[in-house]
Amino acid sequence: MIGPISGSTGSDRQQSSALGGLDGNAFLKLMIAQLKYQDPFKPMDAAGMMQQTSSLTSVQTLQDVSALQKEILGMQEAATATSLMGKQVSATDASGNVTTGVVSAVSYTAQGPMLKVAGVDVPIANVSQATTAPGNGTQA
Repeated sequence: MIGPISGSTGSDRQQSSALGGLDGNAFLKLMIAQLKYQDPFKPMDAAGMMQQTSSLTSVQTLQDVSALQKEILGMQEAATATSLMGKQVSATDASGNVTTGVVSAVSYTAQGPMLKVAGVDVPIANVSQATTAPGNGTQA
């Protein structure tokens, strides 16, 4: 996959909720344990159980939407990086120096697209200006 998101997808992806770091499986195990050890004379409130289940579903859905948004952002960054090929850019490199030159290559890392500018790799997020390469006319 292209972009800043890497790793597994689908059901093998473990996602932690914002509440206590429980993933869906841990939540279900906890709920089953509650049901197993509940007092038979004071059973768990059905409405409370439905509310917990609904909360879990909502959190998992929000996490899935967030993961999809990160994926889309990665694809947009990749498309933008590719469109900068042959353009002259100014960017800050890892050591804090401003590098200016023509983008000669694009590579994709876990941190996102990296542009090769004057022999130096710079993250696309560090590009401050882009113009058409000298001799090609207008600004980009």
